[in-house]
Amino acid sequence: MDYHAVIGKMAIFGCQFVKYSLMMILLIDAAGCAATFQNLEDNFDELIKMQRSPGEQSLALPDDVWRRNHCDQVKQPWFAMETFEVVPRRLSAGNDFNLRMTYALCSNKRADEIRGKLYTRIYYQGKAIVNDVKRGYSLKPGRWQVDTFVTIPEHAKQGVYSVEVEFRSKLLKVNKSESFVVVSH
Repeated sequence: MDYHAVIGKMAIFGCQFVKYSLMMILLIDAAGCAATFQNLEDNFDELIKMQRSPGEQSLALPDDVWRRNHCDQVKQPWFAMETFEVVPRRLSAGNDFNLRMTYALCSNKRADEIRGKLYTRIYYQGKAIVNDVKRGYSLKPGRWQVDTFVTIPEHAKQGVYSVEVEFRSKLLKVNKSESFVVVSH
């Protein structure tokens, strides 16, 4: 049996499958079925959310982040918010969304944590409707991914909302926000 020929045919089939799948998505969209396309996107976002769980995960050690970002050449602490995302960005009242933050931190050569207050706020029409404060929250040196889940109350009104996360300490201030939409059931 010629395995190279079999593998080649499988690769061609895989490429054709991807090509035809993309063509179907484009045809659906071109046919004026934007709602169907939106449903596909919403379902995909739900699948992503289901694969995540709350908590912190170390992605890189402090020494690796220190070297990669040349932290010996910048003022300490050095901080970078690499990702800040809400999944899904469209949801119904009563459902929850995943808030994922990925950050990198060089605190100092001793790899000290930076303790401060973590504020989480949700805004609707410019007014804070949720204001949660965690005192003594620690940002850890290295590269970290933090996942949390937020449930939208059943009585939430349809419309555009934003979630804001702010960290404050004597050494560091970070503020990031992202919008999302609450839709009808």
